[in-house]
Amino acid sequence: MILERKRRHLERYIEIGRILARHGWDNLLGRLGLADIFRLRKQVTGVPPGPAQVREAIEELGPTFIKLGQVLSTRRDILPPEYAAELEKLQDAAPPVPHEDVCRIISEELGASAEDVFARFDDAPLASASLGQAHAAALADGREVVVKVQRPGVRQTIDTDLEILAGVAHFLEQHFEQARIYGLSDLVDEFSISIHQELDYTREGRNGDKLRENFADIPYVRIAETIWDHTTSRVLTLERMSGVKISDLREIDIRGYSRRKIATNLTRAFLKMMFVDGLFHSDPHPGNLVVLEDNVIGLLDYGQVGRLDGETKTHVTMMLAAYVQEDSASFAEVLVDMGIAPPGLNRHAFASEIDRLLRQYYGVPVSEVQIGEVLRRSLQVGAKHKVKLPSSLALLVKATMEVEAADRLLDPDYNLASEARPFIEQSIRGEFAVGKMRTQLLQNVLQWKSLFLDFPHRVSEVLDNMAKNSFRIIFKHEGLEGPIRDIDRSANRLSFALIASATIIGSALILSARVGPMWRGYPIVGLIGFGFAFVFAVWLMISIIRAGKLW
Repeated sequence: MILERKRRHLERYIEIGRILARHGWDNLLGRLGLADIFRLRKQVTGVPPGPAQVREAIEELGPTFIKLGQVLSTRRDILPPEYAAELEKLQDAAPPVPHEDVCRIISEELGASAEDVFARFDDAPLASASLGQAHAAALADGREVVVKVQRPGVRQTIDTDLEILAGVAHFLEQHFEQARIYGLSDLVDEFSISIHQELDYTREGRNGDKLRENFADIPYVRIAETIWDHTTSRVLTLERMSGVKISDLREIDIRGYSRRKIATNLTRAFLKMMFVDGLFHSDPHPGNLVVLEDNVIGLLDYGQVGRLDGETKTHVTMMLAAYVQEDSASFAEVLVDMGIAPPGLNRHAFASEIDRLLRQYYGVPVSEVQIGEVLRRSLQVGAKHKVKLPSSLALLVKATMEVEAADRLLDPDYNLASEARPFIEQSIRGEFAVGKMRTQLLQNVLQWKSLFLDFPHRVSEVLDNMAKNSFRIIFKHEGLEGPIRDIDRSANRLSFALIASATIIGSALILSARVGPMWRGYPIVGLIGFGFAFVFAVWLMISIIRAGKLW
């Protein structure tokens, strides 16, 4: 089993190396010592691949890397803006799966052939992506549906790639400080969980059901119904929503729909998900948005959703409220509280940089402000100061920017910020609602109760350890490694200097006493002593000069 896995890894490593070599990754392969293996020129350029080369290589590397690229496109706190923008263009498309393979998977998952399960099943796919492909079909009762079928063998490919990515991330963290700062291993672990969830179509069905429940009383949003009788981990059957793509402005105008009303409905739906539900569609690009009758928004594809827990939702509300009130200091403080601040963070410098950023937007007409851009640039400031922010915030920023882009496509004068103010105010009022405060107070009381009940046991445990002489206090110092090394080095030099001095004095005494065997009238032992002393002195001077601390 282990040998088989190693063989698969080696084959994939070679394939990855060849793809990278074709797309201008000479610098990386050269630094890893792989230039000769992949027949690169001896003198690598030292120039990293450009954004387009990175995107092209990722597209050729396959489904795992395409999905990883899409995730990284949301992390503008990690990637330079031009690379993140290019990765947003990643096309999750792939050659169609042969029809017989599609039918075989449906038969394996549903226990019957496609012809028996569906009244109609179209051979030609509606779309073919890296993880699966979609087919139009009809149920026995006449309902039109879309059937997503997972690609054969895609799980094994992704598992192999994830194992390789984990190894590469560990290697980079050992050799590059930036990799440790950004926590590449944590990022790979998080991505692994995400893509495995996306491979489970039942999870996507549950996401859709939850969104559908949240919008049950909202007439301007529609979520496709999951047909659970025909859904498994590798086959997903959803109600088909036939509408106009939100980017097809000509057809929208022909049908007499209102662009501004569509933008308003989309924005309100997103703000509700963000401030009220805490569960939001994290990939609202035009391909996943359709317009139905009466300007209703149809949301498609529920494989990628973001979740905001109560604390994160509160932080986002406070942050946007601070922005509206032009309170840069509070904005910076909330941003730090949301993430993990490094030891020794200069909060004053961080707050000053946030203030310089936000002042560019204060006083600007609301119609000209893009909330997504403000949040994106704030994340970049956080990354510069090594504040590690939650991935859900990066997803939220990405989704906000995509909604704002769709709004401006529909109506260039439309602005999300003006629509967000009532939701922010409602969320703030919700924080001070009597019911919520009572719940928080009860939780605090229970925590204090647990502390008081556990306190005697903890004290007894400490006293028992002291009585058994097993009580220890461990002091750990940090940041003193450099000074300790300097002190050790100085002590060693001083020891050599004392030895050299003692050798010189002893040799001089031997010479003056003319003791021992003689050579040309001089004691041999005294001459040897002077020789050792000379070597010690020269070595000492050279070590001091090399250290650059002669004076």
